[in-house]
Amino acid sequence: MGEKLLTYALAFPHLWYQGDRISARLISLQPILYYYYYLIYQGIFSR
Repeated sequence: MGEKLLTYALAFPHLWYQGDRISARLISLQPILYYYYYLIYQGIFSR
């Protein structure tokens, strides 16, 4: 299992790079998402 994973990691560095960029973008968006979830939560439970 580990060796196969290592082979994929070496074979597709550009995919790893893309994944890193996507996850970095998601991390930078997280505070906004939390804020939206908070607003939705308040809207549902404040009635």
